[in-house]
Amino acid sequence: MDQTFETEQAHLSEVYAKLVSIRDALVEQVEVIQHDAAKDLRDMADEVRIDFGGADETIETLAAIETLNSVIDTYNQYHDFSVEKLGRVSLLLRPTLLRQGTPQDAARPPRSRCLHRSGRRHRRAQGPAHRGLARPIAETYYNQENGETSYEVDGRRRTVSLELRRQFDITRDRLNMYFDTTVAIEDSLLLNALKRQHTEKLQAITATIQREQNEVVRHA
Repeated sequence: MDQTFETEQAHLSEVYAKLVSIRDALVEQVEVIQHDAAKDLRDMADEVRIDFGGADETIETLAAIETLNSVIDTYNQYHDFSVEKLGRVSLLLRPTLLRQGTPQDAARPPRSRCLHRSGRRHRRAQGPAHRGLARPIAETYYNQENGETSYEVDGRRRTVSLELRRQFDITRDRLNMYFDTTVAIEDSLLLNALKRQHTEKLQAITATIQREQNEVVRHA
C-alpha cells in the first residue's frame, strides 16, 4: 500500500467535500436572493404611485423610484458577489491537475502549498471566476528551480527553499496518480504520456523536454 497515495487521497476527499458544501450553500443563497428580490420589488412597486401632477407630487414620485433603484442595486451587488464566488468554487471542483510545492525559509519549518492548475493561467483568462486563484508563492513551483528560489509579494522578494514539487492527476474527488518531479510538467501531451506509463525513465525524458520547452518560451 502506498501510504503517500492514501494520505493525499484523504486530503483530496476532505477538500472536495468542503468545496461541495460551499457550492451547495452558495447555490441556495443565490436562489434565496432571487426570490427575496422579486418579492420585495413587487411589493415596493405596488406602493409607488406615479404622479407628476405637481411639484410636490413629482418630487415624491422621483424619491420613491430612487428608493426602488437603490434596493435593486443592493440586490444586484449581493447577487453578483455570490455568483462570482460560486464561479470560483465551481472552477476548483472541475477535474484538473493539482500541483503542490513545499517551500520554506530558514526561520520556519517546511509547509505545503496546494495550487490549482487554472491559477497559472488566470492572468490571461477572462471573467470573474478566474480572479484570485493564483498566489505569488505559486511562482516557486513554476520557475523550474529546486532548492533555493524566490517569489515577489507586495513588492518584496522572499527567498525560500523548494524541497518538493509534486503533481497530481485527479477526477473530481478521486486521485488517479501523483508523481514527484524536478520540473513542473505543463505540456498536455507529456502529462498524458506520464498518466499512461509512469516510469522513472519516462519522467526524466518528459522533464527534459519540458525544461527545453521552457527555455524556448523564455527566449522567444
